[in-house]
Amino acid sequence: GGAGRAGAGRVDECLVRSALAEKSAKMIGKMMRFIGRVLFAFMFISSGLAKMQGFYENSQKLISMLQPRINHTLLQLCSVLHAQCTPFSAEHLKYILYILIFLELCGGACFIFFPKAG
Repeated sequence: GGAGRAGAGRVDECLVRSALAEKSAKMIGKMMRFIGRVLFAFMFISSGLAKMQGFYENSQKLISMLQPRINHTLLQLCSVLHAQCTPFSAEHLKYILYILIFLELCGGACFIFFPKAG
C-alpha cells in the first residue's frame, strides 16, 4: 500500500515537472522569436532613420544623383511594357523617397508587433 502511493507520487511529480518544463520551453521559444523580430526590425528602423537624416541634410544632392537613374529605369520599364510614361520631376522624386523611407520605418515597427503585417 505505502510503496504504491510513493511510486504514484513520484509519477505525479515527474508529470508536473515535465509540464512545467514544456511550458517554460514554449515561453523561452516565444521570447526568442520576439527578440529576433526586434533585432531584425531594428535594422530596418535604424536604416530608415539614417536615410531620413542623410536625405534631410543632402536632399538636392541625392535627388540630382538618383533622378537620371530612376528616370532611365522607368523609361526602360515602360518600353518593355509598351506603355506611355513621363519621367519624374525632382519634386515628385523627393516625395517618393520620403514615402519609401516612411514605409521602411513603418514596416520595421509593424514587424515587431505584427510579423505578418511587417
